[in-house]
Amino acid sequence: MAYINTDTGEYPVSFQQLKARYPNTSFPSIPPNDFNDYVLVSDGPVPSFTSNQYVEEGEPVAVDGGGYQRNWVVKDYTPEEILSQEQNEINRLNQIHRARRNDLLAKTDWVALTDVTMTEEMATYRQVLRDITTHANWPYLEESDWPIKP
Repeated sequence: MAYINTDTGEYPVSFQQLKARYPNTSFPSIPPNDFNDYVLVSDGPVPSFTSNQYVEEGEPVAVDGGGYQRNWVVKDYTPEEILSQEQNEINRLNQIHRARRNDLLAKTDWVALTDVTMTEEMATYRQVLRDITTHANWPYLEESDWPIKP
C-alpha cells in the first residue's frame, strides 16, 4: 500500500511516512484513500510476460474517476542475464543431483565393507551412481535416468 503526492508526484509514500509527516493528526486505524495531496494508489492489472522477461513497477497512472493505479512495465532480460539464470539453474541442479547421488551411495556403503561380498549388480549400481555426472542428460536428469537399486 502506497500513496502518491498528486501535487509533487512523489511516490511511493507509505502510511507510516504519511503519519510521520502529520504528527498532530489523528489517523483512523484503516488507512484513508486520500489525505490532503496524497492519494492511495490501487493495484493495476499485471501484464503477461514470458520467461525471458520480467515485470517492474512503473510510475502510477491516473485513472478515470480520479484515482491512481500501479502501472507495470514488461522488460526483457539481457542476454547476459539469461545466461546467468541458466548457469544458476545448472548449478542448482548439480547440487541437487550430487546430493541425491551421494545419499544413494552412502545408503549402500555397507556392501563395500571388507567382510561383505558385493554382488556384481550392486557394484554396477554403485559405479553408475559414481558416473552419473557423465550421463548424457546431466544435469537435467529425469527419474528414468537414475539406476535402479538391485
